[in-house]
Amino acid sequence: MKTRLITTFLFTLLIGFVVLPAHVFATEKAMVRINEGWNLYSLPFVLAKGKQLTASNLIKEFALQNGTVSTVATWKDGRWQEFVSRENNQTYGTDFAIELGKSYFIRSYNNFDLYAEGESAPKPFTVTLTPGYNFVSLPTINQSGYSSADLSKEISSLSKNQNVEVSKFDSGLYFSYALTGGKSFGKSFSVNRIGSYVIKVDNSVDLKK
Repeated sequence: MKTRLITTFLFTLLIGFVVLPAHVFATEKAMVRINEGWNLYSLPFVLAKGKQLTASNLIKEFALQNGTVSTVATWKDGRWQEFVSRENNQTYGTDFAIELGKSYFIRSYNNFDLYAEGESAPKPFTVTLTPGYNFVSLPTINQSGYSSADLSKEISSLSKNQNVEVSKFDSGLYFSYALTGGKSFGKSFSVNRIGSYVIKVDNSVDLKK
């Protein structure tokens, strides 16, 4: 049963993930805990070439792993865009693509463990940050001990010491670390490839990891 759960999510979706030589992509496995309420979620792996995951398909995939999710929301062009699916099969909002390197708010009505298996993103992977809030993930980070303090310093060095704020959303709470005028505020936290983050910057930055 456990094997079936692991292989169900995303791998079975749209005929699975990209298959490329081992030196280009490595097979990865991940488990993400989804809590009842709002969660920040990101796609951990590369989809098969030419295939696309949408908000509506993502809700269906959650259901295959015993997850009851009604809403997927994204921050786009300075405002929220959301897709909602009700129990009566009614849907609201416009369906949209789920992209690697971006994070999304999802509304879950139960706790469940989300298992995924697929091919890791190629390095270097570029995440473009624009002025304001950016909902992102960093799917190629695999550095032990890498933190929001490390990430903030790296972004700051790439953008002429601008103000940087890195946040995560966990169990209904925000955790933030900020670097402002060379001073840090907040408690630093771990940053990894399956995490989802909100990064606020003053100027555009191309972050390559």
